[in-house]
Amino acid sequence: MRRRWNLLSVLADFLVLCLFAILVFDLKAADEATAERFPLLARLTPPETALPRDCSVAKGTPPVEGLQNRSITTNPRAFLFVDHQLTEQVGTNIQAMYYAVYKEQGELGIFGWAFKTEAAARQARDKLVEQYGTRFRVWLSKQYVLCLWRDTGTTDECFQYFAAFLQKRVEDFAPARN
Repeated sequence: MRRRWNLLSVLADFLVLCLFAILVFDLKAADEATAERFPLLARLTPPETALPRDCSVAKGTPPVEGLQNRSITTNPRAFLFVDHQLTEQVGTNIQAMYYAVYKEQGELGIFGWAFKTEAAARQARDKLVEQYGTRFRVWLSKQYVLCLWRDTGTTDECFQYFAAFLQKRVEDFAPARN
């Protein structure tokens, strides 16, 4: 009887591990598929080892359940979480969003949106610049809008690192036309 119980226990553990492996594989495949659909958003995460001195990935709970720091989401509940005014600025023609928050002396972060059309992206960019031009740095590339923001405590050095990082990603994504 004891031998049978051990065999059942081993089989149960094996099944749990198999289910876990399937789940992890499915999540990884889903992440890869999302990255393929939204290639610019997939390029917005700098390596932690390349972050400026005293800058780190912010720890804590993201503002929307299911949203993860330094990741892309296609969950519509996560697209428009920041504040009511920002929600009005970017509109509802969003397919995906990138979210990242970093901590230095203050916080700074990257929001990236993939819009359904280039016209919707241009409109959102224009409204963001009009409303938040002094607090945000905004880029437009095809149907993507990227936004770099910072709290007042964040150093210029840290902000400039991320601005240069994003500028390079935008340039690499949409090379200059001759």
